[in-house]
Amino acid sequence: MFNILFQLTPALSRVLVTSIVLGFLAGSFGVFIVLKKQALVGDTIAHSALPGVVLTFILFNSKELEILLIGAIFTGFISILLFNFIKKHSKIKNDATLAILLAGFFGLGRMMLSVVQSSNNAGASGLESFIFGQAATILLKDMFLTIVVAVVVNIVITLLWKELKIQIFNPEYFNSIGFNSRLVDIIFSVLIVLVVVAGIQMVGVVLISAMLIAPAVAARQWSHRLCINYLLAGLIGSLSGLAGVLLADHYNLPPGPMIIVVLTSVTLLSLLFSKNGVVIKTIKQIRYRYYLKKYAELVRFYHDEELTKEELQQLLEKNYLIFDDNKYQMSKLGCEKVNLIIGDEDD
Repeated sequence: MFNILFQLTPALSRVLVTSIVLGFLAGSFGVFIVLKKQALVGDTIAHSALPGVVLTFILFNSKELEILLIGAIFTGFISILLFNFIKKHSKIKNDATLAILLAGFFGLGRMMLSVVQSSNNAGASGLESFIFGQAATILLKDMFLTIVVAVVVNIVITLLWKELKIQIFNPEYFNSIGFNSRLVDIIFSVLIVLVVVAGIQMVGVVLISAMLIAPAVAARQWSHRLCINYLLAGLIGSLSGLAGVLLADHYNLPPGPMIIVVLTSVTLLSLLFSKNGVVIKTIKQIRYRYYLKKYAELVRFYHDEELTKEELQQLLEKNYLIFDDNKYQMSKLGCEKVNLIIGDEDD
């Protein structure tokens, strides 16, 4: 399958480069979305982009990507403004508000799309590709647009790294030292819109949220350091984009959904087999219980519990204890065994 890397067509090369760049952009930026607990915000913005795309087509009768994305950005900002307005002036919880906006904007977009398609306008064909993406239509200028967005977003993130880090992990301190929380939130919202809009042609409005969230969740299983999470999530996104496009081309499947399938698989494997994954934790617990049962008397001695003379003698014969100055003490071997058990318990 990977022999195709040595015989790339121009069209496939564009799709590969775009998917790799978009994977890093969405994956790395998604780390901040997850930490700020705004996963549903990205999904809402993505779904709100559809009516903007259709409205722009109606007004300008053009399917140029740059023009359509302007409409997507416009309705994306409207959805954020509505969310902030409802959050400020009502007692509805954030997740309920976002769910309502997500369904409302997407329903509006689908309705507008049906109206346009039923109007016998031949130019309307292909607009539905924004729902699930259509990587095959990516042109050279679209690839460069994704690269520019990736560069701009990463520059802004680098410049605001300290502010975002403090705001996420210590918001009280962030406000107390005079930083403008509202300004940072506005900039972050703008970046979310840019990232979402940059990816809707590749994977569509329905699936772009997975590119934002899945790499961040996968990276979180391997490390808790922000900088490592940022780079690792970007790497997972890029490699998943590369593998997804190659698999899609090999099996003649749509690239966008295939990228999401690969990302989901990587995330599930990380949840299962990472250091803190379900499978590894289960193995550690089984091993801990086994060691705890096998060295029960030694652990009891470590916790200063009283042992019988027979138990002490057994530990002494196994070289887990030594008898010095008329008292029993743990030997080097005994300390190693206890540290092995205590280490599993701490994990």
